[in-house]
Amino acid sequence: DFVLWKFKKEGEPSWDSPWGDGRPGWHIECSAMSYKHLGETFDIHSGGLDLLFPHHECELAQSEAAYGKDTFAQYWIHNGFVNVNKEKMSKSLGNFFTLKEIFEKYDPQVVRFMFLQTHYRNPIDFSDELLEQAKAGLERLHGFVRGLENYKSTSKEDSLEIEFEKAVMELMDNDFDTSGAFGTIFVAVKSVNKALEDKMVNLNSDFILEQLKSLDKVFGVLFPTKEATIDSDVEKLIKEREDARKNKDFETSDRIRDELRDRGIELEDTADGTIWKKV
Repeated sequence: DFVLWKFKKEGEPSWDSPWGDGRPGWHIECSAMSYKHLGETFDIHSGGLDLLFPHHECELAQSEAAYGKDTFAQYWIHNGFVNVNKEKMSKSLGNFFTLKEIFEKYDPQVVRFMFLQTHYRNPIDFSDELLEQAKAGLERLHGFVRGLENYKSTSKEDSLEIEFEKAVMELMDNDFDTSGAFGTIFVAVKSVNKALEDKMVNLNSDFILEQLKSLDKVFGVLFPTKEATIDSDVEKLIKEREDARKNKDFETSDRIRDELRDRGIELEDTADGTIWKKV
């Protein structure tokens, strides 16, 4: 049971109606706005898990009563809470941050990547530590992309093609499983890096980059923004240092590392190769 029009109580805002002064009840305004801007039927309705009942159930009931069964939203997406110190982030608790404040410390791509690594139905315990983890993971991805872009194939014949886009999209089709999708991408990254290390393997880097570009139309984080790029001379120094490390010329390697640090570029040697970040 629910009431579409609530009679006013003392001190409440109200509007005139054929039934007397009152206000909309049980979120009828949401059904009205959806119908006005999206029509009787639309694809996706989202909101927090706390809105499932009564807000969304009432929207669905009153809209289907008006326009018929199987109208209104075809898919419902209810996201988990963003928590701070194990409490829901909210204005009432005063434990919230604006995106503007967060972007003063972290690139928007890092924040986006942080959310994508968790399935949307699961809660997120928001913290600087979680953002730092996302930043490090994103830098590894961007370093991987830069390595592919600089890869020089020896031949177009018999080149190795590592296919992962289909598997990623199958996970996305399974309830927007972004967490699983990025797990698959990182598995592909390991496979590609292993192939890059094998000098006997001729890798089709263009095939891999095309998959990444296609997926990034959805994710928007796989390729670094212009602000996250570096000058060609810095790229050249990073390459020279990698060559020095391979030749065990550690004096030159350390010198270049220090020079880059003075220029605001910090290097990190990982199992997946060398990545850089601006400091």
